[in-house]
Amino acid sequence: MNWRTNSDDAPAGNGDDQESAREKAYKTAFNAISAMGIGEDGFLREDELVEMSGVSRTPVREALQRLQAEGMVRLMPRKGAYVSAITPYEIQDLLECRSMFEAFAAEAAISEVSRETIRQLQDLIDLQWKAFREEAPLAQAIELDQQWHTTLVSAPRNKLIAEMHQSLKNREIRLMLTVISGSGRSRWSQAIEEHASIRDGVRHGDLDAARKAINFHCHQTGRAALGNRMSFTS
Repeated sequence: MNWRTNSDDAPAGNGDDQESAREKAYKTAFNAISAMGIGEDGFLREDELVEMSGVSRTPVREALQRLQAEGMVRLMPRKGAYVSAITPYEIQDLLECRSMFEAFAAEAAISEVSRETIRQLQDLIDLQWKAFREEAPLAQAIELDQQWHTTLVSAPRNKLIAEMHQSLKNREIRLMLTVISGSGRSRWSQAIEEHASIRDGVRHGDLDAARKAINFHCHQTGRAALGNRMSFTS
């Protein structure tokens, strides 16, 4: 599968060149993480990223600091940026938590008949299909996926639920990196269709259908990551 990294930026002025170098370094590191299975751990090394990205050490260091701030790596002196493994049990726990949060959010959205939430969910689905058709970078696909789920969970305006869901974000990003990198465009399109099924349940006020769609979506995500080892039953 040929994911586009958009790393071949056109020449520009000094400020643009600096930004281009930062983005090249970040995308190189991001792609290196995506190439690692969720059950793998390891280090991203500064000198290797410099060689791979073709930029200097400064933007590479900035990229690793950004990834650390996003919870994707942990910088360790004289060793590099550590990427931790995620166990099958952690994946199941993660998806079960997400399913509970989103089922609660769907119920609240239905009871409040939030047309604005439904519109936002549909707008994001449209953007996801657009990105899919244009073979957008992996990072963009994951960002749109995260926006969609955040929009759903934010519907009840329960700040604590939203904060708890947000705390799962970094683990979810690592999971999505593995799922989409490993399963390819077919899983990406299936996930968008599953989002549409959840939206339909909310839009039609059918809580049972919304819950079933949420559980199915989480189950399929787990299956894509773990295959037959997945035993998600919520």
